[in-house]
Amino acid sequence: MSEPRTLSPWRERQEGWAVPIDRVDAFTSGAAMAVEVGAIEKELAALWRQAAERARTAGGELAVLRAALWNFIVHHVGEAGLAELKALLDEASRAVPARIIVLLEQHAEAESLWGTAEPLRAFVEATLRLGPDGRREVVAEEITLEARVMEMGRLPALVRSLLLPDLPMAALVRAAPACARLAPLLAEADRIIFDSGRGGPEPLGPMERLLRTPHPAGGTLAERAEVTDLGWMRTASWRRIIASMFEGAAVARLGALDEVRVRYAAGAAPAAHLLLGWLATRLGWHLPGLALGPEGGELRDAGGRPLRIRLEVDEDHWRGDASPGPRPLGGLVAVELRAGTECFHAGAVGDHCVEVRCPGRPLRREVIRDRTDAELLIGALGAFGRDPLMRQALGAALQLLGVAMEDELPGQA
Repeated sequence: MSEPRTLSPWRERQEGWAVPIDRVDAFTSGAAMAVEVGAIEKELAALWRQAAERARTAGGELAVLRAALWNFIVHHVGEAGLAELKALLDEASRAVPARIIVLLEQHAEAESLWGTAEPLRAFVEATLRLGPDGRREVVAEEITLEARVMEMGRLPALVRSLLLPDLPMAALVRAAPACARLAPLLAEADRIIFDSGRGGPEPLGPMERLLRTPHPAGGTLAERAEVTDLGWMRTASWRRIIASMFEGAAVARLGALDEVRVRYAAGAAPAAHLLLGWLATRLGWHLPGLALGPEGGELRDAGGRPLRIRLEVDEDHWRGDASPGPRPLGGLVAVELRAGTECFHAGAVGDHCVEVRCPGRPLRREVIRDRTDAELLIGALGAFGRDPLMRQALGAALQLLGVAMEDELPGQA
């Protein structure tokens, strides 16, 4: 018995899952197909037209509902994680249809996949979903532009030619190294979506530097574009729970805090820093000249009293780890605020559960869950993508980390 044929990732894209069906069937099945770089729009127009004709004769099994609310630009490096990214974009696009343009950067070690001297390659595919009546619906399209690292500079002009007119543009920045490469396109974006929870060891600094990039029309990117962060959105449940601990008479204890302790999963420091940034903006902490170390530091509260900040890494847990014990929700394991002998504590005690202990109140447990990356991305492309509080928290977090701040980020004041 012969061994099954193994295809390279690029060859799988070129052959449309390597299934011998015609191009229209491949398109309406969600397969990725190679097209000429100079004929992307022509090829897509033909595929949509033929798909609509095919739907009229499919006996109600297929519907073609071409829609787009955004031009959505996403950068990715290499084949690792590409399948997961594609699945994420598919799920998000089913709820928020968009023309997605994936910029796939191939490094030198992937040169053997090319097989030709072409500097760029292009692939198109459709986003599918099941309609309420069970029909397969073709709703949006995705274009993948694949380039060697030395050819990435050619992509901004090509991307501009592929943007649908009269639609806003959003860009997803998933890793800090992408910032410089995406800068020419981000300067034209209406919304920039970061993910500080997936950005590596130093994600907040590159975010700040990119937001200060000059905009062609004047000002900076932060002043011209809406900015949101999926990592910030992951802390929403923690922020709600912390606020609930100081309802009623307990609110007076916020002015008497002596110590704030945050324990976070390994690899999730940005979540802890953003949470502290949020507390700093809400409570008026004095931040200029401060730089927290890996284990925290000391600052002054709104009344000038000393306030200890303690950061603790929970080495038993990695961000998103499924190991036994307290599960890091949004990357955080526990938050504790002390005022004298009183302790306000919230800590993960199991999957999707946070235990809350407050002086003078019965212990309670709240069931919460981490929203999936797709749910977060859908929210970021919707109303949750406009959150001035995130900018304020980011600015404060950067000051806590000692990042040079020439002036305040727009919306921080």
